[in-house]
Amino acid sequence: MNKAREIGILLALALVLAGVPGRSAVASAAASRCLPGHPYLLAENRRAQVFTEGPPGEASPQVYACAYGRRRTYRLGAEISDQAWEDSLLVPESSFNPYQLAGSTLAYETEAPYRNAAGDEAVAWTIVVRDLLSGRVLRRSPTGPSPGPGVVGGANVAEEMVVKPDGAVAWIVAGRENVAGRYPWEIWAYDRTGRRMLAAGIDVDSTSLTLIGGTLFWTRGGHVGAARLR
Repeated sequence: MNKAREIGILLALALVLAGVPGRSAVASAAASRCLPGHPYLLAENRRAQVFTEGPPGEASPQVYACAYGRRRTYRLGAEISDQAWEDSLLVPESSFNPYQLAGSTLAYETEAPYRNAAGDEAVAWTIVVRDLLSGRVLRRSPTGPSPGPGVVGGANVAEEMVVKPDGAVAWIVAGRENVAGRYPWEIWAYDRTGRRMLAAGIDVDSTSLTLIGGTLFWTRGGHVGAARLR
């Protein structure tokens, strides 16, 4: 065996013993990272994506989210059930997606059953804001005041939601039934100044919530309202 070949074999052996990854190990590491183009996408942008583990079926699939290039994927819970949407006050043609991305910051809504103090079945509607780079939850809040026993949060799922990259979030949800048997729409915001209701009324346009820069806009009774998300 010539000297050059012997040196080459010794170097290769040293790399293996030192734990230096070969091509297959590098490929495996790359495959474990969050990559765009998941087949069951719910939401995506240039920084992150939200997806389900499989196609919707009889049971609501689990929802996951991740930031591109990161290895950690975060489980968000089950997708809001078809029954919840059928029972909601949403317009049937609504195309609202309850998973809103701003960079690598995700705002989403959860529907979780639980037993209340009386032992009765109940449901909680919650808005959650999560940083997908660190996994840290930046905000967590019921969608609104309880409309009655058996529900935590507003009268049902949010109709619209917007979020800023810093985690400030706002949403529209149906409030408590009034004496006329109607459900006013409530606009809520949660930012570094705290949680607050910005407007409420049956004349709020439930699909008008818009975020431009740091300013939130909506329409009520044909007039435009605005507030800063800080």
